[in-house]
Amino acid sequence: MNNARIFISCGQQQNEREIGLKIYDKFKGKYRLYFAENIHTPEGIENIFKALMKSEYFIGINFKRDSSNFGSLFVQQELAIASFLKLRLRFFQEEGIKWSGVLKYLMINPITFRDEDDLMKKIEEEIKDWNPNWTNELIITKGTIDENLVTNNNLNVRSDWYHIEIFNNNKFDIAKNCMVYISKIIQQGKTKKEFDIPSLELNWAGLADFSANIIPKTPREIDAFYIIRGDDKICFQSRPVYTNLPKFNYPKLYAGEYIIEYTILSDNFEKTQKEFYLKFGGDYKSIEFRENK
Repeated sequence: MNNARIFISCGQQQNEREIGLKIYDKFKGKYRLYFAENIHTPEGIENIFKALMKSEYFIGINFKRDSSNFGSLFVQQELAIASFLKLRLRFFQEEGIKWSGVLKYLMINPITFRDEDDLMKKIEEEIKDWNPNWTNELIITKGTIDENLVTNNNLNVRSDWYHIEIFNNNKFDIAKNCMVYISKIIQQGKTKKEFDIPSLELNWAGLADFSANIIPKTPREIDAFYIIRGDDKICFQSRPVYTNLPKFNYPKLYAGEYIIEYTILSDNFEKTQKEFYLKFGGDYKSIEFRENK
């Protein structure tokens, strides 16, 4: 599991960058950190937006400058974006700076500091309750197996269902409109074969639906695949498709070894992907399914 990300915003003047690097060095290893020393291009600005959108936490530092008592315009803009994105944040402001501009309209109480030593102490104190293990991510792991289930209301037809688990590792936010796809199937062996895969949503376990929300710090399972006993092939349960044309349906898998990649999309979380290894001996008793290391 990845560590949480902190966006460090502290201005671009030489002394400001030096202090920003000290903050970076202090917390690297415990957190993933983003600190932009020099931003002079449109590409650099775009990277800032992307980093803010991916971050869990925000540290903003507004230093007093000789030419103005307003501090850094860049820091104020990044603070406004972080506030809009509802990041967990701490904003530090050097004594003597005028509270003006967009800052007047944000519901934020700045933490004032006198000098560098005072700032470093206050940062450490203020973020001590932050959790490096809390991330805005969906985590994929191998799930449970439901065995010998009655299928199609026929007592003589039994099936086994294999699941993968999707865990919402966010402490506060619901993962909205989550959908899972098979993005890759590669048959292993002497001559590897990669299957053509349609863009087709899998069903969530127990729902018979392809879209679901996942509440914070909670798992939910997706139907990874199933096998009907005596049918001797691996099948995938997806949203309804009203054609038998192969290009619109997931392939059936027969005896062999496969790498299967699952992809999760959500309205408010980053795309997540993970590969699994499937070894299928040709019947329901000879299935090995695990995360691909």
